[in-house]
Amino acid sequence: MARKTTLLTLVAAALAALALVLAACGGDDSTTDSTEASGDYVTEANAICATASDELQQLAQKTGVDPQGAQLEAFYAGAEQILEKQVTGLTALEAPAGQEEQVDAYNQALEDLLVQFRKDPASVGTPEGNKIRELASAAGLEAECGNANG
Repeated sequence: MARKTTLLTLVAAALAALALVLAACGGDDSTTDSTEASGDYVTEANAICATASDELQQLAQKTGVDPQGAQLEAFYAGAEQILEKQVTGLTALEAPAGQEEQVDAYNQALEDLLVQFRKDPASVGTPEGNKIRELASAAGLEAECGNANG
């Protein structure tokens, strides 16, 4: 019983952390921005993040709250594809003038997270999500996109 509880806790923590990471970008609609390029970047980044968040929620619904064995492996495989698509989409966007360094740091953190997730999905947790959130904010992506719970 203790082993199942521990596994369930680890899975729940991994799912929550991954959801946090995938939702850790977005634009604050109340922010006024003088450049169209910055607005385009935020709009496009929001769309990418919203799609990833929606896809992750759908995946979690399919696998249930206590995925084990093949279900857990399927969840991790699906989550990896979602994260990879998000990273690819975000890194393809052109950073707004003056924000290249912040956007590059954010993108690098996402790429590092993807590498870590591929090695050991259960190792991705809240510290990574918090780092991504801070870097997203520095890049002008302050509100969680596609996450009504945020």
